[in-house]
Amino acid sequence: MKENIVKPGTLHVAEVRNITRDLIEKALHMRCIAYLANVKASLLMETIFKIDLKRKELRKQLEEHKLLQKTLIRQSLIFDNTNDSIFITDLEGIVVDCNKATETIYGCPKKEVIGNHFWSIYNHQEDSNQKESEFVSNVLHDGYKKSEIDFKRIDGTSGVCEVTAVPLEFEGTNSPTLLVIFNHNITEQKGAQIKLIEKSNEIEVANKEMRDFVYIVSHDLKEPLFAIEGFTSRLSKKYKDIFDEKGKHYIDRIKASIEIMSTRISDIIGITKVDTVEYDFAENSTEGIVKDVINELENKINNNRTEIIIHDSLPIILCDGEKLKNVFLNLISNAIKFMGDSGQGQVIIGYDKIGEYYKFFVEDTGIGIPEEHQSQIFKIFSRLKKIEAEGTGVGLAIVKKIIHIHKGKVWVESPVKDGRGTRFCFTIPISRNFV
Repeated sequence: MKENIVKPGTLHVAEVRNITRDLIEKALHMRCIAYLANVKASLLMETIFKIDLKRKELRKQLEEHKLLQKTLIRQSLIFDNTNDSIFITDLEGIVVDCNKATETIYGCPKKEVIGNHFWSIYNHQEDSNQKESEFVSNVLHDGYKKSEIDFKRIDGTSGVCEVTAVPLEFEGTNSPTLLVIFNHNITEQKGAQIKLIEKSNEIEVANKEMRDFVYIVSHDLKEPLFAIEGFTSRLSKKYKDIFDEKGKHYIDRIKASIEIMSTRISDIIGITKVDTVEYDFAENSTEGIVKDVINELENKINNNRTEIIIHDSLPIILCDGEKLKNVFLNLISNAIKFMGDSGQGQVIIGYDKIGEYYKFFVEDTGIGIPEEHQSQIFKIFSRLKKIEAEGTGVGLAIVKKIIHIHKGKVWVESPVKDGRGTRFCFTIPISRNFV
């Protein structure tokens, strides 16, 4: 039998197998170690990433907290330093906080205000429970409540506050949790308003007394004037053959003066009636009013050879038709009267829209009005002294009063062109709600 002879230096099969198994186990072990290392590295990276995110989130929260802190400090400063009293109450109206102005306005220390119903601070005794419950329920129902409330301080003095209340709803809640009540002290304004009303009433009474006085005096002046006129007429008739030319001239002067005086008395009575009579405001066509005025002045227009130009489509406005007719009659008559020696004169009547108003104008090519006289012409009995013309100077004063009652303004622009011409302008509201 042949024996297996192993040469020296040669590995036995069993040894090869053992070595191979050891190598495989070590390789597997190394792969496991590598896998575990990768897993640990991934976990480590994930942990680092989460830590970084958390760090950024914490930094953002810190910044938001600082901003909120600044906002709260700022709001606290505003809350404590505002001049208005502020109550923060629960939904029953019990004060949970208030600011420093509360003590200033109502004279109540903060510690005495907190824990009490806000209505008690106003120191109302009668119907207090009913009023406070109505106030709170109105705030919750309407989401807003504003009213003026009288209050009485501890020292006995009283005042008035404008109280505004709103419900306060925090983020994340579906209903109000608190009420904020602002108290603006309007005691001084109310006092000033009452004094203004009293003064206005006094002025109105004084104006009425003045109008009555002027009206009575004007009527009383007419009686002796009629007597003078009567005696003058009798003298001129009975002694007409005795008077020489100078005497007849004096009689004529007396009659002319009586006529001027009578006209002025009538004008005084007329101007006192302008703002005392009832105005009949209605829809009126200004084009129709202007055409009526032109028809009334037809003879005067023809005698003075005046050309009248009326812009198309003058508007329909809310006004007292007769009073506005008086305005156009005065302005157009004045335009014709002061045309001067320029030959054929021209009067233009038109309008523009200026904001919420119609601006009407009566423009002429006459002599114009010097700038130094323009501020005086709307005063009663004011006339241009250097110009010979009929009239007493009351017409423009009446125009001003009528336009004022229509909530408008009247003014004059002169010269218009080449050193001549006058444009009288007045406004009437477009809205029908000014009456």
